[in-house]
Amino acid sequence: MIDPSDHNTVYAGTGDLNFGSFSMGSQGILKSTDAGATWTLLGADVFGMIYNEPPGEFPQYNAVGKVRVDPNDSNNVVAGTKQGLYFSYDGGTTWAGPCLTNNFSTQRQDVTGLELSDLGGGNTRIIAAIGTRGFPTYVQYDLGKNGANGIYSATMGSSGCPSFTSIASNTNGFIFGNQVPGSPYSTGAPMNAGSGTPCDYPIVGGTGTCDSSTDQLGRIDIAVAPSNPNYIYAQAQSIVWNSNGGCGSTNGCQLGAWATTDGGTNWTYMEGSQGGSLGGCGFDYPQNWYDQGVAVDPNDPDRVFFDTFDVWFATRTGTVWN
Repeated sequence: MIDPSDHNTVYAGTGDLNFGSFSMGSQGILKSTDAGATWTLLGADVFGMIYNEPPGEFPQYNAVGKVRVDPNDSNNVVAGTKQGLYFSYDGGTTWAGPCLTNNFSTQRQDVTGLELSDLGGGNTRIIAAIGTRGFPTYVQYDLGKNGANGIYSATMGSSGCPSFTSIASNTNGFIFGNQVPGSPYSTGAPMNAGSGTPCDYPIVGGTGTCDSSTDQLGRIDIAVAPSNPNYIYAQAQSIVWNSNGGCGSTNGCQLGAWATTDGGTNWTYMEGSQGGSLGGCGFDYPQNWYDQGVAVDPNDPDRVFFDTFDVWFATRTGTVWN
């Protein structure tokens, strides 16, 4: 992350939040104040904490997947980790955290999306996505604890942990779009973002499913339009099985994408983003895990690029992804 107010100052998180466990833990956050010529390690005793896993499971380490700098105050730095958010108000010297965006402390708190936006008047908005994968691997036993998965917002403070509010719910449009062949969801199916109830996907691979009353969201990535902070996009991974061949005929492909033009007050599902609608390019298929991501055209808030295994271009009001 490059400090938006001082391009000589750069932060880099360490550890693999997307995939790794025991072999890819965080060593802290690297900071350079001379455009990368030299580096200082911050938070080595903060971000290297180990999980307390049950006996017989692989050890789990923390990881820093996101680092953001306040556009209104370079002293304010936010780090997104496997265990929630950490806040520094002195350029990374000291840290407050872990700070949770929700009340579901028994659920995983993987921060897969983090955006800081200048709203004017010296106010900085924080938007964080909690996006645990939603189904386990052999080296990460608790990835099914996705009950906190959702999108949350707060205003930057001057100390401690700010208070967050969920901005994605069934009632404000964060529901599935039109059903398509290969999709496991009916038109308008609730996604139950931030419900606190995990899917607890029962198996690794296969055709398992989860109760429709649980949080249906896997990994979530977000992006804010540089030209208009009210335009926000969210892309989510499907936990349950998709039967469409272009989606790999498995779990873990694309669930869909949502857009808001009012800062998260209302969301609209982007038609054409259903995993069942996406066909692979050549040898690959739409996988949405460590290769998922969103970027908005800096000059046009309606033009968006999405990563799966491929890169897709879409417009906010269009119905086809290319």
